[in-house]
Parts: sequence; C-alpha cells; structure tokens
Amino acid sequence: MPIFINNDEHCPLRAKTLALNYPFENLITVDSLSQILNLVEKGQGMALLPIFLMKDKFKTINNHCDFIKYYGYQHNRV
Repeated sequence: MPIFINNDEHCPLRAKTLALNYPFENLITVDSLSQILNLVEKGQGMALLPIFLMKDKFKTINNHCDFIKYYGYQHNRV
C-alpha cells in the first residue's frame, strides 16, 4: 500500500516517515496535507497523521504514538 508524505522537506511528519525506512518505492510525495487526507480517506494509501486530524473513516494501524516537535506560525503584520 502506498505511503503518502508531504512534499515540504521541513515537515516533521515527513521526516518521521522517512526515518521509519519504509521501502522507497512505496513512498508517494503529495503537494498538501488536504490531498493526503483525501487520499487516505478514499483508502488509496496510508500516512502518519496527527491525532487531532483523525476522522471516522480513518483506521489506525497500530497503537504507537510519537511526540513530534512542531511550531505554530501566524502572519506578521508590519
């Protein structure tokens, strides 16, 4: 089954997915998180996702939970 990763090279979920050493031929780079969510929801592959994005149509494949560093950003009004 394909494994979707974000094309943003600074994405912590992308980094974590790559660190898990899945076979390279199973990795598919996708342009946006919304596209990843759409593809996973349609059952066309899987992805590492934050818990807060879980939907009823998603199925967890294990009980493992990692803590990933992330940053919050907002527009800087000049």
